[in-house]
Amino acid sequence: PPRISSAPTRLNEVAWMKQGQTHLIFSTHKGALVQYKESLRETVDVQVKLFHFSEDEQLDMRKVDEAINENEHAQASVLLLATGSSHLWFDPEHNPRNLELCTTLKNRLDGRINFVVCSTTIWSAASWREHTDAIFGDLLSSSARVDEWNGFDSHRSVNERSVVSLIPDGQHQPTTVHTGWQSCSGDSCLLGGIVKRIFMVLACMLMCYLPIHIDHALAERQRILDRENKAIAFQRKENEDESERLREETDMLSK
Repeated sequence: PPRISSAPTRLNEVAWMKQGQTHLIFSTHKGALVQYKESLRETVDVQVKLFHFSEDEQLDMRKVDEAINENEHAQASVLLLATGSSHLWFDPEHNPRNLELCTTLKNRLDGRINFVVCSTTIWSAASWREHTDAIFGDLLSSSARVDEWNGFDSHRSVNERSVVSLIPDGQHQPTTVHTGWQSCSGDSCLLGGIVKRIFMVLACMLMCYLPIHIDHALAERQRILDRENKAIAFQRKENEDESERLREETDMLSK
């Protein structure tokens, strides 16, 4: 079974973090990455590299491969924000990017991947512990470890320049300030993600409705044109009949 412990504040107190080994740390939240690195800053012999990805955007697997190829003996850690949807960290429908990334890291690094749970609220701190095996499944090797880190502050502003983005160029979202009840995920908070999905659903509905509405409008316009054409044809026929009648009367009078 995976070992679960509270993460200490210094890297050299974490047994699985070996001196001289490069550590690749991944998260959907830039602020959590920077703050976690700061909590480990007292260790000088360990090189830490930070990588950010988003569930709302594709993963740039080229950058992932480059990070692994440059640090083939590295240890990977994935920060997981504990919110009300903690049990869905590796759900292929809700968090496909996280699942894809963690599976790749485990396979490429021979199982050298660990997980750090960052609780965003008091009640979320204990919500995931009862279901550890079900949550992590095959992603946990016999040597893997799950740590808890309670130093995350969603209200803090941090310098994110040391964070490498795994979002493909041209797809970056603007950084927002994450506060309080807005549980963060990637560059936008959970609330922003929900709003975005609502707009996507509305856009999809609109795209489905517009062609039908346009077809109906065109059909109605065609029916109006057909009625107008029939009225014109009928009037033309009456005019022709009237002209014929007048010619006949003229001929009769001339005789």
